[in-house]
Amino acid sequence: MPNRIIRDAILDSERYHSVPPLSRLAYLELLLCADDYGLVPLSPVYLRRHTTWADGLSDAARRKVLTDIADHDLIRCYAVGGAEFAYVPRFGNVPRSVKPKWPAPPPELCGNEINNLMQKMRSRCVADAQRLHTNAPETETET
Repeated sequence: MPNRIIRDAILDSERYHSVPPLSRLAYLELLLCADDYGLVPLSPVYLRRHTTWADGLSDAARRKVLTDIADHDLIRCYAVGGAEFAYVPRFGNVPRSVKPKWPAPPPELCGNEINNLMQKMRSRCVADAQRLHTNAPETETET
């Protein structure tokens, strides 16, 4: 089962086609690296290990690519505790985890989207747990 599906609607995106080819590759690879909530770390080491576009680029060139992507609202950059992250707006993924893998962005970047997704996942987990309980009597099986 695939863990990430990139829909073909991206090929019709004005935002996507308004950035240079290297920035498009970076965006696609960031989509693949993002957690279920559309969050991805932007540290140089993480990007070199998990993407091909950042390999061999200077820090200034890497920042230029990320700035190109952010200027067209394909990602929204933020920092938590000195570490850099990106939030992918319009991510459209259905989370499978109860909470994000990476620190959440400030509300001014994503509104209540991440909190709403986390709440939905928590309620889904509670509903699944309640379905596991039954009122049927226990039975013993002789072997």
